[in-house]
Amino acid sequence: GYVSDVTRTWPVSGKFTEPQREVYEHVLEAHRECVEVCVEGNTLRDIHKMSVHLLSRALSKLGIVQKSTQQIILRGLYK
Repeated sequence: GYVSDVTRTWPVSGKFTEPQREVYEHVLEAHRECVEVCVEGNTLRDIHKMSVHLLSRALSKLGIVQKSTQQIILRGLYK
């Protein structure tokens, strides 16, 4: 799969459009929340499940995928 580092993500034009900013903010927040749970006792699977939930919720909230968070996860639409 593809892995990205949002600390190295910037708009080509020098400024995010509003939709780009919204997506960036959701991805950054998911990243931060996942980093916070990188502690002893949590597995990579736990952290992956959390990232899938957070990003699926963002896809739904932003209207990028017109389904509920749960439907996005169950159907694998976050991929």
